[in-house]
Amino acid sequence: MSERPRARMGSPSRAVAARFGRAHRGFRGPAEKPQEGGKTARRVLGRLKNHKRGLLYVFGLTALTTALAVLPPWLIGLALDRFINRVVGGQVEVDFAGLTLLLVLIACVCAAGAAASWGQNRLMASVAQNVVRDLRSDLFVRLQSLDLRYYDSHPRGDLMSRFTNDIDTLNNCLSQSVIQLFGTLLTLGGTLCVMLTLNPVLTTAVVAIVPFSLGAATLVARHARGYFRGQQDALGALNSTIEESITGLRAVKVFRREDEMIARFARANERLRVMGTRAQISSGVLIPILILCGNLSYILVALTGGWLVLGGRATIGMVQTFLLYSRSFTRPINEMANQFNTIQTALAGAERVFRTLDEPPGIGEEPREKTVANPLRSRDLSVPCNEREPGFEKFGFGKIEFRNVTFGYEEGAPVLKDVSFTAEAGRSLALVGHTGAGKTTIVNLLGRFYDVWEGSIAIDGTDLRDMRLADLRRSLGVMLQDSFFFSESVMENIAYGRPNASEDEIVRAALASGAHDFISLLPQGYRTPLSEGAVNLSRGQQQLLAISRVLLTDPPILVLDEATSNIDTRTEARLQRSILKLMAGRTSLVIAHRLGTIRNADAILVMKNGEIVERGTHETLLRQHGEYQNLYTSQFSGGDASPPPLERGKTSE
Repeated sequence: MSERPRARMGSPSRAVAARFGRAHRGFRGPAEKPQEGGKTARRVLGRLKNHKRGLLYVFGLTALTTALAVLPPWLIGLALDRFINRVVGGQVEVDFAGLTLLLVLIACVCAAGAAASWGQNRLMASVAQNVVRDLRSDLFVRLQSLDLRYYDSHPRGDLMSRFTNDIDTLNNCLSQSVIQLFGTLLTLGGTLCVMLTLNPVLTTAVVAIVPFSLGAATLVARHARGYFRGQQDALGALNSTIEESITGLRAVKVFRREDEMIARFARANERLRVMGTRAQISSGVLIPILILCGNLSYILVALTGGWLVLGGRATIGMVQTFLLYSRSFTRPINEMANQFNTIQTALAGAERVFRTLDEPPGIGEEPREKTVANPLRSRDLSVPCNEREPGFEKFGFGKIEFRNVTFGYEEGAPVLKDVSFTAEAGRSLALVGHTGAGKTTIVNLLGRFYDVWEGSIAIDGTDLRDMRLADLRRSLGVMLQDSFFFSESVMENIAYGRPNASEDEIVRAALASGAHDFISLLPQGYRTPLSEGAVNLSRGQQQLLAISRVLLTDPPILVLDEATSNIDTRTEARLQRSILKLMAGRTSLVIAHRLGTIRNADAILVMKNGEIVERGTHETLLRQHGEYQNLYTSQFSGGDASPPPLERGKTSE
C-alpha cells in the first residue's frame, strides 16, 4: 500500500467539493497575510523592467520636460535684472528688444516642455497597458494551474475583482504616478543643482522645510496602507455579493429572499463605505500638511531674500527666481501627494494580485515518477468506439482500483475512511448512499482534482500520481447533474472536449445520443448560439448535449454523477437509452440517487459516513436486509417514480 502523509487542508467542508469542488458561496477562506508595501512596489517596478525600451524613451522625455521646466524661473529672474530693473534718473528703463526676445524664448521653452510632456504621457500609457496585459495573462495562467482547493476558499466575485478593479487601479497608477515620481526626482535634483549654483543661502531656505514634508508623507503612508488594503478587500467582497446575487437570482425570487439579498448587499456596501472613508480621511491629512510646508518655505525664502537684498548679497531678480523655485521645489511633492490615494490603492490591488500569483501550483502536470509507464498513453484513443472490434469490452482497459484511500477537505475531518474497491474494465459500478456519504468525493479523487491523504488510486495498476494529468483526464468522460455550457454554438459545445472533430463526427455523436432531433429544430441548427448557462434549452436537452460531448471524446472510463436527476420520468427514460449506448464497453462509475436506475449494474457499493458498508449486486444486497434494502424500501415507499431499469444492450420504447 502506498502511504502518504496527510496534507494541510484549508478548504471548507465536504459540501464545498460537491459537484467537482464548486466553491461554497458564503465561505471565506483563511486570512491572507499582507505583504510589505515596499516589496509590492519593487515587484511592480520589476514588471516595468520587461519594457526597458519604452521606459527609456519615457524617461528621456521626462528628463527633457524637467530640464525645460527648470529654465523659466531662471529666465524670469534674468529679465528682471537685465531688462527691467535698471533705474536711470529715477525712471525704470526697459529694454524692450531684449525683453521681447527673452519672452519669445520662454514661450518656446514652455511649448517644447508641453510637447515633451504629451509624448511621455502617450508612451507611458502604452507601457502601462503592456504591463497590465502581461499581468492579467500571468494571473489567468496561474488560476488555470491552481487546483480546486484554492477555488473552494476564494469566492468567484473576489477573484474577478482582482482581474478588473485591482489591475485597473494599478494601470492608473503606472500611467500617471510613475512618470510623476520620476519627474519629481529629476525636478528636485535639477532645481537643487541650479539653486546651489545661483545662491547657496537661498537654497538652504528652500529645502529647510522638505524634511518635515517627507516625514509627514512617510507617517501618513504607513498609517493609511492598511485602510487601502481593507478597501480593496471590501470591494472584492462586494463584487462577490453582486456576482452571487445575479447567479442565484432565480433562487432568490423563488424563496422570496429579495429583502435579505438587499440587506446583505447593504452590509457589504456599508463595509466598503467605512473602509473607503477611513482610507480617504487617513490620506487626506497629507495634502493640507504639504500645502502648509510649501507656504512656510515660500515665506522663509521671501524673508531670507529680503535680508540678502538689503545686505547687497542678492538682487531682486535672484529673489524672484528663488521664490519661483520654492514653488517648483514643493509643487512636485504636492502633486505626488495628490497621487497618494492612487498609489496606495494600486499597491493594495497589486498585493492582492501578487498573492494569487504566489500561490503554489496545484496538482502537478508531470507524473511523480517518469520511469513508470503510463498505461493510458500507449492506448489508441483516436479510433471511435463504434469502429473497434465488437465485444463486451471495446477498450479492454480502464480497471479502477481504490486501495485503502483516506481523504478529507478539512484537516482532521476525513470524508473517506480506508476505502478500497475495484471496478473491472468494461463493467459498471454504482455508488449509493445518503448525501454526504462520500460518493462525489470518490469522483473528485478519480479525476485527481484532489490528492488522497493515505492510500492510492490506480488505473490498470498504475498510480494516478504516476500519470500525466492530460492523459488521465482524457481517459475520463464525466457527466454531472448540471453540465456546464459556454456561450457558443451548439456545435462548439459538443466539440468542447475534442475541438478538432469534424462536423460529420459531431453530427454522428448527436445522432447516437438522440440530440440530433431537437438540434435540427433550433433556429440555426448546430450553429445556434447558446445563451449563458444554456437557459434556452430544457434540462433534458442539456443532458443530451452532455452525452453527445462525452460520446465525441469516446473515453474508456465513464463517470455519471446523478446525470438523470431533477428531470421528469419521461425525459429520464429517453436519457437512459442514450446513456446505455454511452456505457457500452466502458468502465462506468455511476452515482445515482434513484436506485431503480442502477438495478442492473455489475456491482453496487453502499456508502455510509465515508465507508463502504455493503457491496454486491442489486439482488444480493436486497437479500442481505441491510442498508441497501432500507434505502430501496424507503425510496419506493415514498412514491419514487423512477422508470424501470433497462437491460444492458437493449432499449425500450
